[in-house]
Amino acid sequence: MAKREIIKAKQEKAVMRVQKFRTDYAELRAQFERVKSEHEAATRAELLSGASSSTTPLTPAPGDTRRRYATGGPQPVPEEVSESPFRGSTPMNMNGTSREHHALREHSFIQNTDTRLDEFIAQGRAVLDDLVDQRNVLKGTQRRLLDAANTLGLSRDVIGWIERRSNRSYGRAMMVAVPSWYFK
Repeated sequence: MAKREIIKAKQEKAVMRVQKFRTDYAELRAQFERVKSEHEAATRAELLSGASSSTTPLTPAPGDTRRRYATGGPQPVPEEVSESPFRGSTPMNMNGTSREHHALREHSFIQNTDTRLDEFIAQGRAVLDDLVDQRNVLKGTQRRLLDAANTLGLSRDVIGWIERRSNRSYGRAMMVAVPSWYFK
C-alpha cells in the first residue's frame, strides 16, 4: 500500500514506518521468545528439583508464584523516538500499572465516544423528524392555497405564473442582498 502512494514524501514516510513496524515486531517477537524460554527453563528446573526431593510440598508457597514470574534479567532499553503506537517512550512497568492505566483510559474514551455518538444520532433523528413535520405542514399549506386559488377561479397557468414570479423575485432579492452584505 505504501508503494501505491502518489506523493513521494508520503511514500518514503510510509516505507520508513513499515520498516520500523517490522523491526519493532522482530524485537518484540525475540523478547517474547526469550521470556518464554526463560519461563520454560524455570518451570523445568522447578519440576526437576521437585521430583528429586520428596519433602517438597505439592502446593506452592504464597511467594513462589510472584518469584516465578519476576524478571531478573536486564530490561530492554527503549529507543529514544518510537513511531510505534504500541510502544511507549518509557520502559513498561512489570507490575502492569501502566498497562492497566492505559486500558482504563481507553475504556473511558470508548464509553465517552459511545455516549457522544448516541447523542448525535438522537439529535439527527430529532432534526429529521422536525423536517418531516415541517414538510407535511408546508404541503398542507400549499394544498390549501391551491384549493383557495381554484375556488377563486384562478387557472393552473396563472398559479404557475405566480410561482415563477415569486422564484424570480427571490433570486433578484438574493442578487441585491449578497452584494449589499459584501460591501457592508
